[in-house]
Amino acid sequence: MKKKLPGRSRVVAWITSVTAAGIMVLFGLIAIAGNWNVQRSIDEALIQEIGEIDAFATAGVDPETGETFASAQRFIEVYLSRQVSEPTELIVGGIQGEGVIAEQIGPKAHSFEQLDETTRTQIAAPGSSGTIVDSTHGKLTWRSVAIDHPDATGTIALVIFHQEATAELNTQLLLLAVASLVVLVATGAVAWLVSGQILSYLGQFNQAIDRAIENQDYMLPEDGSETYVLLAESTNRLLETAERALDEERRFTEDVTFAVRTSLAMIAAGLTQECDNPEQEAEKRRELAAESRQLSELVNDLSVLTRISRGDYLSAGTEVAVADLVSGTLALWEDKLAEVDSPVKIVGADLTAAKITVDEPRLRQALDEVIENAVDALQYPANENNDDAEQIVYLYSSLITREGNDWVAIDITDSGRGIPQSERDRIGQRFMRASNDPHPGNGLGLAVAGKIVRAMDGQIYLPEQDESATTIRLALPVATTTSD
Repeated sequence: MKKKLPGRSRVVAWITSVTAAGIMVLFGLIAIAGNWNVQRSIDEALIQEIGEIDAFATAGVDPETGETFASAQRFIEVYLSRQVSEPTELIVGGIQGEGVIAEQIGPKAHSFEQLDETTRTQIAAPGSSGTIVDSTHGKLTWRSVAIDHPDATGTIALVIFHQEATAELNTQLLLLAVASLVVLVATGAVAWLVSGQILSYLGQFNQAIDRAIENQDYMLPEDGSETYVLLAESTNRLLETAERALDEERRFTEDVTFAVRTSLAMIAAGLTQECDNPEQEAEKRRELAAESRQLSELVNDLSVLTRISRGDYLSAGTEVAVADLVSGTLALWEDKLAEVDSPVKIVGADLTAAKITVDEPRLRQALDEVIENAVDALQYPANENNDDAEQIVYLYSSLITREGNDWVAIDITDSGRGIPQSERDRIGQRFMRASNDPHPGNGLGLAVAGKIVRAMDGQIYLPEQDESATTIRLALPVATTTSD
């Protein structure tokens, strides 16, 4: 328990600190918005008052005489007599050089004479405006309008005091602060309770892990609280998956070791074997050369698999026309088969007019691996008496839909020995060799092809087909810019 409390305290402190920081930021934004709204309301009120003065001046008629105002003083007296000040508003009028002649004072405002001299001087200046802090009555905003008349220049100043609005805003902020404090305390209490439960589960979980390691039993017991059981079950599934992966890697390592040792043993035996005649010597050299090639291919394929897993084997993809890819592959293999005078032929065509985004040289390598398997299946059929059968590898591309998306399917088909039904699910696994293959290779060709295709976000699999032929399908997403 002593070990859990510091951890629990840190969790609660972190949660409350983050919550407090969020509340402080929100509180600051609300305060800024509140002050801005107060100032905006005051500015709008002043603009409205200035509009009323302008409208009264435009009319320019003394209501008692029906004629234009005889003096600036008369204009100011009449206008102020018709006004009712808002609670925090002061309307003051005066003649330059003579002082104040009239004013309207709201119940929560202050008279002109009660203001500081500096404040009075700024407010009395014709055409002036702004916001100032009076030493006695606090912050205020004003606008002064010049009243021009041939006999004198007068001024009407509109002043709004901030104290009432600021006090109201401060009260709201205080209430908000109290509510925030309550929220913060509640958050801390909830965090303390929840973190206690979570850390209790984690403590139980850690103890189970420690016991499993100590007893060298790498599966956790699945009994205890509901939350712990969920953690243990998820962990055991992960451990089982990891154990299966490790078993697969162990088997792969054993297979690699066996293959290398076998080739090296055969090469060593051949090197020490004595030959009685030139024919035996020539045969031994051929066998050593074949074994060396197989060992070299094994090492190369292992290197490719390692680099693909490491992520540095493929280059950035480029858009490739499937028609060019298929025609180029067909031409290359026609030349290869012709060079060795092989009875196997390769035919095919592109039926998509589509483009795919791939590392073209690596995709060609994957195609070569699959085609080479197909050619071998025709050259070395399971039934050696089937020599008269037509030996053709078919390479066709088509458009298919998988999971609602358009894909290009590149199918390589042969009518060779086929793949036993029980072994079809293992196609593409490392060191997978069909049991009916009279001349098996190293078993890595399709594994390399599958790794390359999957690294390009593609798939490799055996589609549904009849038993008279074997088709390996390479499926790749259609590029976004597909030709019509």
